[in-house]
Amino acid sequence: MLTASDLVDEEIIRPLARGLGLPLVGLSTPIQQVADILGNADAYIGGRWHPAIFAMRGRDAVAPSVGNDFQDAGAIGTVRSYHTAL
Repeated sequence: MLTASDLVDEEIIRPLARGLGLPLVGLSTPIQQVADILGNADAYIGGRWHPAIFAMRGRDAVAPSVGNDFQDAGAIGTVRSYHTAL
């Protein structure tokens, strides 16, 4: 499954998803549905901050690629601290 978080992503990823025969969670997908899909995934690989947050809701493995390193590190640290406290 592939995700697109903005118009630039969707322009690139939509033809890729079509060519590979993969489903696309695109811009028209309702936000709660995106959160549910990513929160129940086994893993999320990507450089977008919000999809990574949605994935971490379900304790998914997150492998950040090129993105905002400060936001990613802060989000991962916050989630790690929260789950350690449980």
